[in-house]
Amino acid sequence: MAHKAAISLTTGLEDPEKVTVAFLVAVGAAEQGRPTLMFLTKEAVRLAVPGVAVGVACDGCPSLPDLVGRYEAAGGRFLVCPICFDARQLDKGNLIGNADIGGTAPLWQWIGDEGAVTFSYPYSAAAASSRAGSPRPAAAARRATTSGYKKRSLRCTIRPPRVRSQLATQRMRVPAPAGLSVTSAR
Repeated sequence: MAHKAAISLTTGLEDPEKVTVAFLVAVGAAEQGRPTLMFLTKEAVRLAVPGVAVGVACDGCPSLPDLVGRYEAAGGRFLVCPICFDARQLDKGNLIGNADIGGTAPLWQWIGDEGAVTFSYPYSAAAASSRAGSPRPAAAARRATTSGYKKRSLRCTIRPPRVRSQLATQRMRVPAPAGLSVTSAR
């Protein structure tokens, strides 16, 4: 059986390129037959509402509706943080077909004892302020840069099967695809 893939996304359409990259990773895993789950938190919970994931992030990028459709067709699932969803006063009865409301306990139940390959796409305050028309986007970007955000290769963690008592995990570095800049907190 192929390893499960869990993709954590905290960013919504305030950073459409990050959303697109997360979906590309999720679609790639699901289309290769891996059980795949996207855990949506913070602003990303809005992506589980029909009609929200729209548009194209950049020239040459696939459209978000196309990626969402491919993900669903490949059997990919969404787990939507209930706290984040409720905080935004969204309607729990209005979710896309492959989305369920659930927090960290259902996430860990889905991962189970066999573990999962994980990818995380965190929220970036600098990206949000520069896209939100902030009067001082350069200052926000400077703060994000000086607070530990920097370019590096994409990291994923593989937890070996049946090693719950050990804190050690196997880490591998996966170089970011050509032309892709990946930023995350260290």
